Amino acid sequence: MNNAQLIDAGLALMTQINEHQLTVAGDTAVVQRLYHTPHLVATLIAQKQSGSEQDHANIVALFEKIDRHFNDSELRDLCFQLKVDYEDLAGEGKRDKARELVTMMNRHGRLPELVALASQLRPKVKWQDLPQQAGETDIVAKLDIAVVVDISRPASRDVARYLDDAEMDVNFLLLQNAQPDALLSPEEKWDRYVTAFAQTMDSIKHTFSGARLHFFFAAPGALIFGLGCIWGTVDEAEVYHYEKGTYYPVLLVSRELRR
Repeated sequence: MNNAQLIDAGLALMTQINEHQLTVAGDTAVVQRLYHTPHLVATLIAQKQSGSEQDHANIVALFEKIDRHFNDSELRDLCFQLKVDYEDLAGEGKRDKARELVTMMNRHGRLPELVALASQLRPKVKWQDLPQQAGETDIVAKLDIAVVVDISRPASRDVARYLDDAEMDVNFLLLQNAQPDALLSPEEKWDRYVTAFAQTMDSIKHTFSGARLHFFFAAPGALIFGLGCIWGTVDEAEVYHYEKGTYYPVLLVSRELRR
């Protein structure tokens, strides 16, 4: 299931959300209303986990355990045994390399091989985890979350196409103005949105600990607003801006950068 298909399925399911039913599951996707304030609505769109996938490790938890239980030298040895070139893995630090290793192994269907070797090298660690859930429905855990800030123009399908071209497999968090017909303006009291944004990000960090966040903004006003919000509420993220029909990465936020 590619990102465009996931977004289409998710947007269709979102029409069924109401105050009595905050989670709706279809055949391939699950949507969950995570946060709803008078100013901002946050909705998770995630790929539904099929029965054949339920024996697989939760890859987010797997990444965290690889990062926690293997130092840099041991991670290099792990890669060597898996016949993976450590230096070719994207990222500079050990944490980035560990994340990319898990992502690559999952992409090539080699996750069971990684889990088996990790279990052999660290037998006291519980490597298999219960799957992540949206409501009571199991979802496919992913190491990347696309946060689509949809408060100035519809952007989710553009983001999905961009991510498909980039071969990045994600679940989505859609942030929308609570009054979709009312466009935001410079005269808005932005502090209300900043507060709602911060509360939403706090919830996301606890729900998807270890996942890498990618923020997509579709207009200059939203970009300025978003950068201000992200700077104070998110530890690690990549920020993208829409221009001339596509998205471009504009900033990498990290703990080190803010020091």
